Amino acid sequence: MLHLIDDLKYSWRRLLRSPGYALVTVLTLSAGIAVNAALFSLVNGVLLKSLPVPHVESLVAVTTVDPATGRSFMSLYDDVRRAIADSPVFSRWILRDPLVGTLSNTEQAEVCQGELVSGGYFQALGLAPVAGRLLQPADDDPAASQLPIVISERLWRRWYHGDASAIGRSVTMAGTPLVIVGVAPASFFGTWLPSILKADVWAPVHASAQLRTVQGSGKDAHGAFATLAQGVTMAQAQAAIAGAARAAAGERPSGIAVLPAQRGMVPDDFAQYGGIAASAVLLLSGLVFLIACANLANLSLARGSTRVGEMAIRLAMGARRLRLVQLIVTETLLVAGFASVVGLALAWAATWAIANAPLPSLDGMTIRFDPYPDFRVFVYAVGVAALAAIVCGLLPAHHVARRAPSRVVAAAGLAGASTARSRRLWTWLVASQVAMSLVLLVGAGLFVRSSVKSLQFDPGFDTSRTAVASVDLSMDKLDEAHGRAALAAMLRAAQQSPGVEQAALASRVPAVTPPRFARLGADGQSDPKGPYAAIASVSPGFFATLGIGLRQGRDFSDIDGQGTSPVAIISQSVADALWPGQNPIGHHVILETDGREREVVGVVSNAATSIRDAAKASYVYLSAAQDYSPRALFVFRTAGSPGPFLEPFRRSLGAAAHVAVYDVRPVADAVSLVLIAVRLSAITLTVLGSIGFAIAILGVYGMVAHSVNLRRREFGIHRALGATEWQIQRNVLRGALRMMVWGVVPGLFLAFLGAGYLRFAVYGIQPRDPLTFALVPAGLAITGLLACYWPARRAARVDPATTLKEL
Repeated sequence: MLHLIDDLKYSWRRLLRSPGYALVTVLTLSAGIAVNAALFSLVNGVLLKSLPVPHVESLVAVTTVDPATGRSFMSLYDDVRRAIADSPVFSRWILRDPLVGTLSNTEQAEVCQGELVSGGYFQALGLAPVAGRLLQPADDDPAASQLPIVISERLWRRWYHGDASAIGRSVTMAGTPLVIVGVAPASFFGTWLPSILKADVWAPVHASAQLRTVQGSGKDAHGAFATLAQGVTMAQAQAAIAGAARAAAGERPSGIAVLPAQRGMVPDDFAQYGGIAASAVLLLSGLVFLIACANLANLSLARGSTRVGEMAIRLAMGARRLRLVQLIVTETLLVAGFASVVGLALAWAATWAIANAPLPSLDGMTIRFDPYPDFRVFVYAVGVAALAAIVCGLLPAHHVARRAPSRVVAAAGLAGASTARSRRLWTWLVASQVAMSLVLLVGAGLFVRSSVKSLQFDPGFDTSRTAVASVDLSMDKLDEAHGRAALAAMLRAAQQSPGVEQAALASRVPAVTPPRFARLGADGQSDPKGPYAAIASVSPGFFATLGIGLRQGRDFSDIDGQGTSPVAIISQSVADALWPGQNPIGHHVILETDGREREVVGVVSNAATSIRDAAKASYVYLSAAQDYSPRALFVFRTAGSPGPFLEPFRRSLGAAAHVAVYDVRPVADAVSLVLIAVRLSAITLTVLGSIGFAIAILGVYGMVAHSVNLRRREFGIHRALGATEWQIQRNVLRGALRMMVWGVVPGLFLAFLGAGYLRFAVYGIQPRDPLTFALVPAGLAITGLLACYWPARRAARVDPATTLKEL
């Protein structure tokens, strides 16, 4: 311990005497640590963080599994559960199902994520209410006069501003009245993982038929959790219930599994694909960390070469080689300690920015997660820093300590020494940095080019002053008659909303919503090989609102109502496919989905079905009055930029029928939403690539600058023998270019191989885009040469007279 304290003091004094080296090494390693800690925090926040409840570790998930694949279905058949419910291996059961619906009161309506749970749910988790009470076993009685509901602290603050008088108020979900009985703790967001969609409401599980608009397996199966009896293990519980569960399952080809509660809260598909995505993210951040480690190793090796004389004297005076290794590794560990502090601070700042960035809502539900570093991230960051320090410190330590003192002094005196082997190692370390940064930069270039291409996408209509809003009346369980009345009232409110010039409704909007395709026939003839087209139901004025040109015939009107002869408007591409060279007006189109003939009354310009399928521009538009859909989108054109009108428009629509209006956004944003993954990838890879690129260029510069210092006498002799400044500069720059070429060639090869996996990820370009593969290495080489110009210039200005005096 005494040696360690002395080594730390000595290393601290040496770092203070070399502030440039200390600053560069700390910043280099902290950049790598920050990137890894920040991205690991994201992965941790989505996939790994445990639920913030007191007793989650005491719960197990009891779930149905497929015996052939081992896949968990996250639910348990009721008859199987009843068969094993009295088993002594369990002391308590709780049930839980997902819930999504429109929650409303007299003033507002909102799409909420929630859970249907049994009465002992909160008690089993050890939770206490913020206000009122939580659900309790007595609430499991389906004959109760009122249905209770617990709301989240977030919803309580948003709707009732934290007023305790909210307890006892009535709300409605799916047309069913409920009474607020309590508020859940602020840190609790439900027991669904990953925690990206946080629950805001909890209601009794027996109300599933009343509150759930889509009844899946919840009719006879529920998510089931249990508390193990004292001293019982999961393996023992599994063995104890296996026979009874098999008998109750009967002919159903299913098994049963007792799993840790947290494992039973993550869908198998998400665990699989989320794990793949997390691995890809950590692999990319690992490249940046490897670049930082290679740079740190290079800097440490270069610094170690200047200490060869010092170490030779220590060896000659009797110091053990292991003691020298400890001394050098201690200095590197000290650097890693400072880098960990800086890196974690940068990671926290990055995760704060991510957590506070506005995220788009999808189907009315906003993605929320906690990306802030926790103890697991701290251990991860400190662990990788320590590993980097030990590995990068052992390399120069071994290089310095293995050489004989007499050879060192004879070869280079006490000032330092450099061998051909060490120079080759420096070159390979720099080349590896260049190669890895090139892979990241090529990936960033591909996604940036994709993002730029997406800005040039033409959907076939004007998006500059249009916006869209969504409603789903099925969540309110409105029948068709009441749904039609609600949509009509909302459309009138939309047309009268301030700043709105035109408004219409549609079941789907080209390039905004995923298309529904149907095969087409013509004039009474179904064609099994006929063309496909996207189908949408729209109201009169839809085409004028979006700016889709009417080429022939007429728009829909009030005469195309319920009970009248069915009509359709087709896009020009459908007209060309079904009636080439003919006037399609008056002909009939048949949809394979329902077999009905619809008279073509109009032809409109082509509109892309989606941003990824711009070439697929075939649409058949039906009259919304003749083809009712409870899920609708309101499209409106504003007098100016739609931004200031979005919230007033949402309020007008919601007040007209008292339903939740969600995903209100400009059409341009809605169109580009499908490429959000491309743009996030572009941002991520650009940040990672830029950091890796900066570290790599710093490594090239540092290597060349150190080489110039070591070769100062050589350059002085060359000048004395008549070499010009340009010849010496060219010699230095040629060496720098050679180092970069050794990295560019394998980097391009790896990037070329990896680009093949991006075939379905990029938009508008080929995954092996020639422009990207040409510009990125050229830019890297030019930037590297510019960075090396200053050490090359310094080498060319070495004074030959001073050099000759030192010989």
